[in-house]
Amino acid sequence: MNYDPFGVKIIPLKWVLKFDPPVIGLVYKRHPKDKKRHLYEIRLNNLIFLPNAQDIVQQILFEHPQYLNPAIIKQQQVLNLISLLLDYKDKRLKEIADYMNGYEFEDDDQKTQE
Repeated sequence: MNYDPFGVKIIPLKWVLKFDPPVIGLVYKRHPKDKKRHLYEIRLNNLIFLPNAQDIVQQILFEHPQYLNPAIIKQQQVLNLISLLLDYKDKRLKEIADYMNGYEFEDDDQKTQE
């Protein structure tokens, strides 16, 4: 069984991701014989807009030490999840920018003069 200094006992089972809005979920059990699974969600909110994945990882490790204890969870796992979310965000922003580049905006000043 895994313990941490905050008194939270967890046995990590798997990670889940939600891309929009960006959320990392940790599915865990509290006891090896426990059939009930729990989900701990880490909502990234504006952290997703930081350009460096390592900065995001450091911040969420700081904010969620009871579930992201380095004795239980490898930092590289969290970094890989953050990288997936950042790749998705960058792809979506590029799609939006490409769409907007093909869109012609009307100048409000010209409309009022006509």
